[in-house]
Formats: sequence, C-alpha cells, structure tokens
Amino acid sequence: MHVERATRMIELLKDVPLEAFDLRDWISSPAAGCGTTCCAIGWAALDPWFQDQGLSITVENFKIFRLYTIKTLKAFDRWTKTNYCYSAKTPRFEGEIHFRAAAKLLDITEKQAEWLFSVDFYEDRGPVKPVDVIKRIEQLLAEYAAIQPS
Repeated sequence: MHVERATRMIELLKDVPLEAFDLRDWISSPAAGCGTTCCAIGWAALDPWFQDQGLSITVENFKIFRLYTIKTLKAFDRWTKTNYCYSAKTPRFEGEIHFRAAAKLLDITEKQAEWLFSVDFYEDRGPVKPVDVIKRIEQLLAEYAAIQPS
C-alpha cells in the first residue's frame, strides 16, 4: 500500500464539504442541475499534489472524439457548459482507468479500490460521506501496518 498517498487522501477528504461529495460519480457537472460534486478519486484528481503524482480526470468528447485533461473545478465547469451531453469522465493513473487507476495509485487490489471508492460497496443507509471513505482508508492502513515486518 502506498502509505503517503493514502494518508494524503485522508487529509484531502477531511476538507471536502459534504454537499460537494458524491461517491456515485467521479465528477459531476453543474450542467446536470446542481453544483459540481466529486467522489474521493475525483477530488484527488483535482488536487495539485495528486496531479504531480500522475493522477488525472479526463473527459472525452464523444461528438468530436477528443480527450481533455481537467485540472480544476473551474476548467471542468467551463468545459461542461458546451460539452456535457457528449462526455465521459474517467480517472487515469499510469495507463490505468477507473478503479484500476485508483488501485494503482494506492498500490492496492482492484477489489480493495472498489471497496473504498464504489458506492455499491457501502450499506444502503443514505449517501456516503467523506468520513465513511476516510474510515475505510484508515482501516486498510491499519491492516497494512499489521502485516509489515518489524
């Protein structure tokens, strides 16, 4: 497990406002009728530290078949005003996409990445909050620490 990146993600998620967090989509647009929201990986991909590590969110314009890398919420909001209907948003890291990108970023399995970042792996008890994801990252960090040689 990449402890530094996992720890950095915890710190990042502590500052994400509840109304700006949505585990159902990597990043969603105000063009969808609300303010921009992101999941944990979406927020990390907009963070300059994670961008320096190589994580990005790309949007693909299906109308003209071009791929764009989004670095800020302002850039995403500007892009979606004219392209929302024709786009797919995807996290990317070292040649991987979706949950494989998240797995590679944290040096965990794809199943662990889904357990951390997919809404499908949380009990049906209302919207997932940043603190819920933080607790799971902390749990994986504790498990990782427990199996490391002394």
